[in-house]
Amino acid sequence: MANGGSSIEHSVKKLLEAHSFNGRPEDLIRQLNRKLLADIDGSVPVDLSVAASFAQAHVSHGDFVEEGSVRWEADRFQIRISTRVGERRQRFTLAHEINHLFFLRASKETVRTDLKIDGTSRSTKSEWLTEELLCDIGASELLLPLETMQPFCVGEPSIEIAMGAAQAVEASVEAALLRMLDLGGRKAAMVFLERKLKPTEIQMAEADKQGNKLFDLPLSIAPKLRVRYAASFNGFPHIPKDKSVADDCPLSTADEQGADIEFRGLTGLLGRSDRAVQVSARSMPFVDSDGQKRDRVLAVLF
Repeated sequence: MANGGSSIEHSVKKLLEAHSFNGRPEDLIRQLNRKLLADIDGSVPVDLSVAASFAQAHVSHGDFVEEGSVRWEADRFQIRISTRVGERRQRFTLAHEINHLFFLRASKETVRTDLKIDGTSRSTKSEWLTEELLCDIGASELLLPLETMQPFCVGEPSIEIAMGAAQAVEASVEAALLRMLDLGGRKAAMVFLERKLKPTEIQMAEADKQGNKLFDLPLSIAPKLRVRYAASFNGFPHIPKDKSVADDCPLSTADEQGADIEFRGLTGLLGRSDRAVQVSARSMPFVDSDGQKRDRVLAVLF
């Protein structure tokens, strides 16, 4: 079995069997997307509607609850993409759903539904073996082609460079940054931060609000800039969810500043292994899939 006997999803096994492929699933999914790009003469920005057509699927956009879905209807696969999120996020979702087609055909199944697509799946080795993560990998390969992205991977990564790459391929900045770090070979991490309480503080605040006093004094906890999610590459230390930025770090007020932040120093995000790292960050508010505006900070550490 591929991957040294690792346990993998049934749909991934079916994909490997359908293509008589003995290597790693992520290598196969990259090959399939590069072939699709070659078939559609994939100039950038990639025309994903044409890619879907070559994959024998029809695409419709609308006010759908699911961020993305694909199902067999009227003698062909139908991909539905929700317009409740921004256009560039819609493009990543569409590329993700196109990759589900490879699995559906291999397993002879008819439906896939994705409530939320983040394009941020990059953590442990075992996770590479799930269909959802492989569809993220394939979406990056399709939407952010290797030849186009390589020039953006030379030198030190930054939010400014990621924004330039995102503009070139009409993808989100986070998708572009993930692809840059994946291809660049540098020890680095992408981090999304939001100002919030940590889970135990939320529980204490709720208890205090309901009159279940845990303390004699009124509870007053100021939200801190905390990790919403993070992706580490090439041996950079793992950054846990909900980890807070150190109060004396320039990054701690990044959501209140309009300009990019560039510095080298301690961040508090690496726990006991905290050390001085180079940081590039920018405040990037967004509208979530529920239509709510949310403040966040995108940062790259290396």
